[in-house]
Amino acid sequence: MNKITMGEVKMRTRVSIWFEKLGINGGMAVLASLLVLVSGLLLYWINSNNDLLLGGYGRYGLFTFAQSFPYALALVFLLLFMILILLFRTFDFSYKNHFLAIVLVVFMGALFLGWLSMRYPLGQRLYQQEGRLFRMGIMDSENAVSGVVTSTGKDTISILNADNKEIVIAITRDTHFPFGNPAKGDVVRSVGEWRGNAFLAIGVRVFDETNPSTLGPMMRGRGQGRGMMRSE
Repeated sequence: MNKITMGEVKMRTRVSIWFEKLGINGGMAVLASLLVLVSGLLLYWINSNNDLLLGGYGRYGLFTFAQSFPYALALVFLLLFMILILLFRTFDFSYKNHFLAIVLVVFMGALFLGWLSMRYPLGQRLYQQEGRLFRMGIMDSENAVSGVVTSTGKDTISILNADNKEIVIAITRDTHFPFGNPAKGDVVRSVGEWRGNAFLAIGVRVFDETNPSTLGPMMRGRGQGRGMMRSE
């Protein structure tokens, strides 16, 4: 067996004390990890939904973006951050005079690591699955409908929503298709407004769960550009 020298013991003791001071071996590490996870989810949602603001949907896109934003996740992030601040205050930091700077570093670090994690396929798959639990991006409101396409026509698209209700989406030459035209069986979200029993589409977005490139405007797949119009 390898013998541990006194120098190594002292070094390990110092590291252990330093970690204990920072709470690295306790709840602080868990909270920091959760902050990164939640911030990654929020940033992933923004990255994969900012076409609502920039895709030519105007005020309808703005309304839908605000109505479907995962505010619960934002509140969880702030709550975790507040708890982390309280834990920081309980530890005897020798550099407590710079407490605000430490808090800002933790905050920016969590956001940066969350952003970094969503840039890689592993993070994309993780957030995609978690996003399903929060219905991120697939949320109905007065300015948006979503569901599975059951049929397509020249001027209409029929979908079946989560409540198994059939919705007829009316389309025009000005309707935007930022990720290509939908086909039967596709999961879509349409932004627009209700006109009687029909939903007039300003834009229709196709979601492809097998291809993360359709989940964010920064990574468009299949050569389909933003703002494509449906051809008659």
